[in-house]
Amino acid sequence: MVLLIYAFGEGTDLSDCRSISHLVKGCSFVQKVISELGIFTCPWQPKKSFVSWLFTAFDSLNSTAHRTFVVALWAIWDSRNKIIHEGLVQSVSEVVNFCRIYIKETDASFSLSTTPTRTDSGHWNPPPVDRVKVNFDACFDPTRLRSISGIIFRNFEGHLLAASTIPNPYVMNLEMTEAIACDQALILSK
Repeated sequence: MVLLIYAFGEGTDLSDCRSISHLVKGCSFVQKVISELGIFTCPWQPKKSFVSWLFTAFDSLNSTAHRTFVVALWAIWDSRNKIIHEGLVQSVSEVVNFCRIYIKETDASFSLSTTPTRTDSGHWNPPPVDRVKVNFDACFDPTRLRSISGIIFRNFEGHLLAASTIPNPYVMNLEMTEAIACDQALILSK
């Protein structure tokens, strides 16, 4: 959170460095992201330090909003970095959608059952006792030429050991999507 001491600019130009006060009460981009995610924090108090305000704001939220707030701050910071380092400008809706999808995916990965899952064949085949099974899949968005890989590691009892989702930009077709997911599963297996 301390990274947010660097103030964001107004509108979608987050590279324009302003004051801390601007960040928490005047930056329309940040305010729109926070508002669309339904996060309501304590108001800015000019006599407080930014770090003090940040902790007070965090303490005023419930546990669900804590996570949303932290993910939003991370996504806003990432958006700022994309502008500065890649020249890529994201809209408020893109940042908000990223936050919602990220939270939904992490919720799904934590709620996965610890019992074996079923595949299209109707049953899950466990690996030998001394091995780990890695399953992977991917989805492809042909309009934006990108994909997302999903990788799951389970032991012989079907217990979830690890899971990962990886976004992949610049993917040309479905075959490339599957190859990338396979490669990522092999790399993570090492």
